[in-house]
Amino acid sequence: AAGGVGLVALAYAAWLSALVMATAGQVYKHKAARQTARYAASSRGADAFSHGASRLLEGRRAHVTLNSLSGDWVAVSYALQSEASWFEEIGKRAVWSDARVEHTAAHAGVHTIAVDMDMQTDPQWMQRILIRLHDAVDAGVVHALPLMSYEMVAGAQQAFRLLQRGSNVGK
Repeated sequence: AAGGVGLVALAYAAWLSALVMATAGQVYKHKAARQTARYAASSRGADAFSHGASRLLEGRRAHVTLNSLSGDWVAVSYALQSEASWFEEIGKRAVWSDARVEHTAAHAGVHTIAVDMDMQTDPQWMQRILIRLHDAVDAGVVHALPLMSYEMVAGAQQAFRLLQRGSNVGK
């Protein structure tokens, strides 16, 4: 939730007044996520995520999951889905096949979101999205992500070290 896509997704969920549980790897990034999300769980280990998310949901189930994680996190996320829920996949690595989803999680609908591919196959769709985004910015509904900038030559190493430490929010 503390990356660029996660921050935008949280802003959109807030605009929808949705109850959100977000995941972030570093504990200090949970603070950034909690500015919009009611709950934050760890995405560092599948066990920690499983226990934390289950505890936070208090026996309830998720209606929608926006997923970019892979491995065991996917199985846990599907297990937390309610009947007739949606699993929105934005990940690129180890995405589950339709057959695996049908066998494991038939209770949830799946939609793979791949803007890079969608804009190639339907450029008019991308144009409509960009117009909607422009209108939302003009209306003050959409705000910029946090910005840190560095001098191109002198600050390149400092910027790289920030990303290497993982102490950034967004990218």
